[in-house]
Amino acid sequence: MCAPATPGVCFSGVWVGPAKARTTKAPADGAGAEAAYHSYLGACPRASIIVAGEALLRTIYDCIIQLCASGANVTVSRNRRAAISLGDATPADARWRLTDELTFYEAIQALQKFGVYPNDLINHMLVVQCLRNCAAHGDLPLLDDWDPDDPRPLGELMEILQDRTYDFPEGYSFISSKDGSKQFKFDLRKYKCGSLKPLQPDDRFAVIQQAVVLDVIARITKVRGTVVKQPESDETPIG
Repeated sequence: MCAPATPGVCFSGVWVGPAKARTTKAPADGAGAEAAYHSYLGACPRASIIVAGEALLRTIYDCIIQLCASGANVTVSRNRRAAISLGDATPADARWRLTDELTFYEAIQALQKFGVYPNDLINHMLVVQCLRNCAAHGDLPLLDDWDPDDPRPLGELMEILQDRTYDFPEGYSFISSKDGSKQFKFDLRKYKCGSLKPLQPDDRFAVIQQAVVLDVIARITKVRGTVVKQPESDETPIG
């Protein structure tokens, strides 16, 4: 169900809010990211979270197709199905059917095995996948306040506690894995994101999701020129 309209917020240099829905230009990061942006403007944060996640998933499929075409080869384990081999010998039509062959998690697992993208980037993809699945199939995780500069020196902390006007930098944390073993921390300063305090929790997650998706896609774009490296071992995927 769509949430009530909420105040706007600026992230990644874009002002997002119902009052600006007809006048603000959407981010130019593909149809999926634009659709997620407009879902948020339409006060449908869960739809925005799902669509932003699937925009990243399509980008991941495209990365896999390009890596296979460049000569890389991997074998991907699949849940309740036989493992699948992907590489330059995979027929072109089979590569374009990846949406039927690999789940979101399995696609991320495959991308990790190619050995091109760093683990922290893979982990951020898993965060996006987690939020997408939570929005689509269940409840979003609890969103906790987090001090991005913690831990602080004891002297600085004592000064802050005595200063009633001190404004802590804004940050949030939440459980980002199904088994509860991983936590993602979102520093608004890193993503050039305006305050999320006026927003309801679902709307905060919608902004966080799109900010992380845009950041991941931007980083993927930078790495695309990297020479493909073959995996040295059948490493268990992160997550």
